[in-house]
Amino acid sequence: MIVEFLSGLKMASPQTSVLTSRIDGLQAELLAAIKYERTRAVVDYWIAVTMMLVALGASAWAGFGGLFHGLTAEHAGSLALIPGVLALVESNLKFAGKSDWHYRKLYALENLSSRLRFQLPVAPSADQIAAIASERDQLKVAMNKEWEQKFPLIWTGFAKQPHNP
Repeated sequence: MIVEFLSGLKMASPQTSVLTSRIDGLQAELLAAIKYERTRAVVDYWIAVTMMLVALGASAWAGFGGLFHGLTAEHAGSLALIPGVLALVESNLKFAGKSDWHYRKLYALENLSSRLRFQLPVAPSADQIAAIASERDQLKVAMNKEWEQKFPLIWTGFAKQPHNP
């Protein structure tokens, strides 16, 4: 009876083991990248929101404190500087834009993971797995190019430009 049962089982071929290993490896890479992008997207979003709320709060505190609560001119002026400093930081570091970028990359990686897990046939070919890996590589290149174009950290904007009449 055990011999009949064992003879009815088909042993996995070496090719199947290699494909399974590739799928598992690619899926692990995608899940790690998804986790990273989700964390970065959420952190950058909350940095942007916090900076906006602090700027609004400082502005309101400076205004109302100076008008109604006898805040000294020095204190009101100090508080009034905060929104400008935060606007300068946001305009250079672009946390909201970076958050959007990370969310777009996250969604693209989730799509690739979904294709790998649920949209391939039961017995996928090496070419089908390679196609998903290739799309992942193309996504990295495209997203890195977009990052370099949208989020360069250029400090020359702070330097005084010479006056050319």
